[in-house]
Amino acid sequence: MKTNHSSVPSQGTLLLTFTPPVLPVILPFLIDGMGLSYFFAGLVVTIFNVVSSIAQPFVGIWNDKTGKPQTWHSAS
Repeated sequence: MKTNHSSVPSQGTLLLTFTPPVLPVILPFLIDGMGLSYFFAGLVVTIFNVVSSIAQPFVGIWNDKTGKPQTWHSAS
């Protein structure tokens, strides 16, 4: 079976776009379940946001170079 590797960059962009809003929602579960202090919970959020901010442009460039061109049609 042939794998379509052109969808990988767009999946990475989707992941980088939609996961940051989820982290604050699961933060109380991380604090209780893993016994994290508020300092380490804040550190997790900070590291996640910094890595996401650094990675997003590179994933976007990779998606622009390797992804399939798409045409968006509006219903007008």
